[in-house]
Amino acid sequence: MHLRITVLLCAIVYGVSRISEPDLRAVNFANEIEGQKLSGSIMREMEVDSEISCQLECVDEEGCHSYNFGTIKGDSQKFKCQLSDSDRFAGFANFTEDKNFIYRGMTCVEESSCVSYNFGSRTNKKFKCQLSDSDRFTNFKNFTKDNEFLYRGVMSDCEFNSSLCAKNQICVPNYKDNTAECKCGYASGYTGKPCVTHTAEALSCQHLLKDGVTSSGVYTINPDGGKPIQVLCDMATDGGGWTIFQRRLDGSVDFDRDWKTYKDGFGNPIGEFWLGNDNLHRLTATNDVMLRVDLEDFEGNITYAKYATFNVTDEAENYTLTLGGYTGEAGDSFTSHSDNQFSTKDRDNDQSPFYHCARDDQKGGWWFDNPQCVQCNLNGLYNVTSGQTGVIWKDFRGLYYSLKRSEMKIKPKDQ
Repeated sequence: MHLRITVLLCAIVYGVSRISEPDLRAVNFANEIEGQKLSGSIMREMEVDSEISCQLECVDEEGCHSYNFGTIKGDSQKFKCQLSDSDRFAGFANFTEDKNFIYRGMTCVEESSCVSYNFGSRTNKKFKCQLSDSDRFTNFKNFTKDNEFLYRGVMSDCEFNSSLCAKNQICVPNYKDNTAECKCGYASGYTGKPCVTHTAEALSCQHLLKDGVTSSGVYTINPDGGKPIQVLCDMATDGGGWTIFQRRLDGSVDFDRDWKTYKDGFGNPIGEFWLGNDNLHRLTATNDVMLRVDLEDFEGNITYAKYATFNVTDEAENYTLTLGGYTGEAGDSFTSHSDNQFSTKDRDNDQSPFYHCARDDQKGGWWFDNPQCVQCNLNGLYNVTSGQTGVIWKDFRGLYYSLKRSEMKIKPKDQ
């Protein structure tokens, strides 16, 4: 049986809100699977004169996710149309051979990346149908009210069991094995077991890790009872619990900034950024913290350096750096910068008698050394090919090689 349907149809969806900014495109049914049918979840069966009629029945039927279309013995003008509220993934045990049928599922259900869809207002006898690779649970911040759209998620335990998770928990569906997990973490604003500590009360990423947050991502912490800080937590590297305060990836952010910009911080925690010298002081003033520096060159070589002691003073002391206790594989290119004040292109605090390092010899804000300015500078110009102005770690690739990636991260020794 070779039936090719080219008419585009949009699946009817139900709800009150929508996931914002999904990809927009027309939606049809997936390719037919010949000689197969889905049993055990038939909502309704009727006789039709063509497969397009069967498709229209499925579109009009609330909850229809797929259909079987088959021949009727002794009647060449009529066909069987069986509508199902399941699909071949959720009902795989009932997806069996039958040479008299073909099976076809809705595109959103059939596409591996699609987990929800929005249904929009009708114009010129057509509807908007927006497929999304997220849903109202994993992307709750973008689940907003829109009177012109209806929302529907692909079947999951989260959709069908509203009492699955307790107060302050979020339901996270797993579409691969049709299960769900209750989590707290930053998405709900709570952490710990059973989700009783608000993340804004966490002192550090290490605190969050000990309270059960195991996924890397952007969280809100408060190290000293002041204004909460939004930080990027690395929960995977070297035991996890690291608060990342500097990140270079692709050169998308300019690090040759002035004093105030380095004081306040800049960039985006999901990309390149500097967390801010005021925040860096707060994160190191109340705890005995250690530093880890992860580095990568453009040839794919990866290395790291760790320091058992790391501290940055406040602005009154020009954010003076103290560090020591090197271990690692990158080589110790940072200890010589200890006891130096922070400098930027508009604030010369280095001890060099020859240069204003941040303006004349190097670029970017840093704890420049005396008298040569740098043994390392991870805030230098990105991917430069000459001079000592790049993203530098001397003992890894030398003073004239600008590195591809750097991450500077800290965590308390005991918390």
